[in-house]
Amino acid sequence: MTTRTRAVLDQPTGTEGLYLEDAWRHRNTVSRLGNILEEWGYFPVHSPLIDYHDAFSELVRSDAAREIYRLIDREGELIAIRSDATLFLAKHMARFVRPDALPVRVYYAEAILRHARREDISRNEYFQIGAELIGETGVAGELETLSLAMKTIDAVLPGRCVLHIGHRGVVDRITESFSSDDQASIQDALKNHDRVSLLGRLTRVYDRTHAESLARILMSIGNADVIAEQTATELRGLPDTLSRALQPDIQHVLRLATRLKDALAVMNTETSADAIRVDFSEFGAQSYHTGIAFRAYAEGAEAAVASGGRYDSLYGHFGLPAAAVGFSVMLRRLERLSPIEALPDVQPLQASTDSFVAQLAEAERRRQNGERVSFDFTSSEAPHE
Repeated sequence: MTTRTRAVLDQPTGTEGLYLEDAWRHRNTVSRLGNILEEWGYFPVHSPLIDYHDAFSELVRSDAAREIYRLIDREGELIAIRSDATLFLAKHMARFVRPDALPVRVYYAEAILRHARREDISRNEYFQIGAELIGETGVAGELETLSLAMKTIDAVLPGRCVLHIGHRGVVDRITESFSSDDQASIQDALKNHDRVSLLGRLTRVYDRTHAESLARILMSIGNADVIAEQTATELRGLPDTLSRALQPDIQHVLRLATRLKDALAVMNTETSADAIRVDFSEFGAQSYHTGIAFRAYAEGAEAAVASGGRYDSLYGHFGLPAAAVGFSVMLRRLERLSPIEALPDVQPLQASTDSFVAQLAEAERRRQNGERVSFDFTSSEAPHE
């Protein structure tokens, strides 16, 4: 295939276009979820598609940095194309929000562009809708975020998702004595649920018994009651200093999971309490996560359909000292699991040059009554010369 042929028939990885039924479903999904977010007091904001690369370079892991599309502007500045909605939103909001105006609730529905290997195309995501609660440090704000995330997902896939909640602090405290390479390897093992690799790395600092206890804490998944009992057992077998360091974050997640079950019971959703799972292998996909981290999964999706967490230092990086918690819904993953939506019927109305104005008036009258009307120009008229 020649370069010209490829350019015409293919498109760069990291981009996606939608056509007719897919585009119609996507538009309706964004509208439906946007309405829910607005009902909860969140209002829309749009961040720039491009921004200065240096603004984000310290906040992006090296592997994620390789996925960013970059370009040089007319002044020779290195520019990044939006590959992470949260990062671009944080810089954008920090320019306009005053500390005395906090807390602020906003939502976005954005396209992101990032390079992806073709074999991973189904795992990648190019359209996101998400919410940010900026300037809220308490547990109530986290419960609001988690409840709203489940509410939005349930609107598209009723009762079909499970939410896994973890905490960045648990992983950070376990790995604080490791080299940066070992920390990265442990995080990779957690992402892949690779118990063998995880144990191999943990035993570089901890003895075998302690490493196995830590691996069980990090790899166990279940409801809050079950995980509370399991972690209590494992913590008793760890050195006192480490056990005391881990307990606050572990207890924080357990309490959140319990309260979230109660919250779901009073929301109008089909998601049950069984969908809430404690999972300390969830630590936040991005380096700027600082507290709780969560993902929502649905059977049939290649990867999580939503993710989020707390990032209390992110806005400070851009000059706004504010805590934040939020989430992003991966729209295309969600939409692929929902039924295709047929295009609505459109009524044809015969029109020609001589009758166009009269037929336009008729079409306008019918459109005001809620009909979809298009013109049918099929006629015996000669083509325009």
